[in-house]
Amino acid sequence: MCNLISLRHVVFSRDDHMPSMVGRLTCLETLPLFVVGPNRGGSIQELECLNQLSGKLEINHLEEVSDKEEAKKSNLQKKTKIKALRFTWSDGREITSNDEEVLEGLEPHPNIEIIEINNYLGEKFPSWLLMMKIPNDGDSFSVFDNWWKIRCIGNEFYGIDDGSTSNGVRPFPALKDLYFGSMKSLVEWKAPPVDEGGETVVFSCLEVLAIRKCPRLTKIPSSNRSSLVRLEIVDCEELSYLFDELHSFSSLEKISIGGCSKLTCLPNGLNSFTSLETLNIFRCEALTSVPEYLSELHSLTRLEIIVSKYEFFSGENIRRPHPIEVFKHRWFLGGVGFFPLSEFNPRPLIP
Repeated sequence: MCNLISLRHVVFSRDDHMPSMVGRLTCLETLPLFVVGPNRGGSIQELECLNQLSGKLEINHLEEVSDKEEAKKSNLQKKTKIKALRFTWSDGREITSNDEEVLEGLEPHPNIEIIEINNYLGEKFPSWLLMMKIPNDGDSFSVFDNWWKIRCIGNEFYGIDDGSTSNGVRPFPALKDLYFGSMKSLVEWKAPPVDEGGETVVFSCLEVLAIRKCPRLTKIPSSNRSSLVRLEIVDCEELSYLFDELHSFSSLEKISIGGCSKLTCLPNGLNSFTSLETLNIFRCEALTSVPEYLSELHSLTRLEIIVSKYEFFSGENIRRPHPIEVFKHRWFLGGVGFFPLSEFNPRPLIP
């Protein structure tokens, strides 16, 4: 295969093996998957001269990369036609010594739009990811999946010195979509620092936030996320309340909450979400009531609430000044219903 020097497109059917010497195919434009390792594929340095690659690229088995210097040999900064990157370490590892420096060495070109990081055992973001910027007409989407070693998201995670203010640092200045998933050790998410005007300096452009399968997470800081449009929180069993306090969510249009078995009430001040159109709640067995102030949400057009016992919920106290397009209460005796989240998922991951 290495003699096909004019080959432009290669797709492998397996995700854990690939032919050797792919690095000789310097005309390649499409290579969705690169597998690292002497028994699986090749050295990450084989990517060095493949600068015509475009679209998406996934790099698997990054535990085979020894350090930052070896990772830099992938030369991702010169691959300016790549729009989406997925970095994956093998699942099930217990010991790591170099994940952070390897990820630091995988710095892509500054106009990358999508970053997905799987099975990472580091405890903080790389500096290039914190400061990632995109063109004005571009998009930015990051996924952090199965980071089981992370226990706390705070200033160190953001790359900010400890303190009450940001000292001018603004991590993730262009990030629009953010997904946290399968972070099984995550217990605490601390409120990010603010600038002198009281504005949140982290995720300042965030529009979509999805948090799934974080079973030990106890709270989510609200801060001031006036740019947020969609919020999804699913399978966070220890989450007993959503926010410490509410600030400005003036742009929030859709909320989906499910699988939060200790959630007992919706946050006070939800009536200040003046743009909220859709509210979906399911598999929250401890939720005993829905507040009357939902009637003050004049923009609300879709309300879905799925409960496990009939006597736990009544929607009769909601009075509407105008019709709701879809207003459903589903009652399930002896079981918990499930409502599909097709309308609430973030933009698709790298297909």
